[in-house]
Amino acid sequence: MPTELVKKIDDNRRDMSQASLIEFLIDSQLKHESKDRYVSKEEIESFEQDIKELLKSFFDFSLSYGSELVLDAKYGKGGDGFRHYEDQILSRIWGKT
Repeated sequence: MPTELVKKIDDNRRDMSQASLIEFLIDSQLKHESKDRYVSKEEIESFEQDIKELLKSFFDFSLSYGSELVLDAKYGKGGDGFRHYEDQILSRIWGKT
């Protein structure tokens, strides 16, 4: 083994032998690698669907709120113009009929 590596082992092994320290490090690394560090395809797809739903909710809210402010100023509160305009926008974006 390179002398630098032997020195590093000796500096960090305290009361363990070189062999014991190396065995401990290998075992702990193997245990660490065996843990599930990756997500499954199903988890990615579920996350993607959740994000899409969150974005849709955000856009729906933003369009509704922003449109309502603009159209309320134009048509007055509770005007049918807002609902018609909102339906047109959402049908173009989300494919609603």
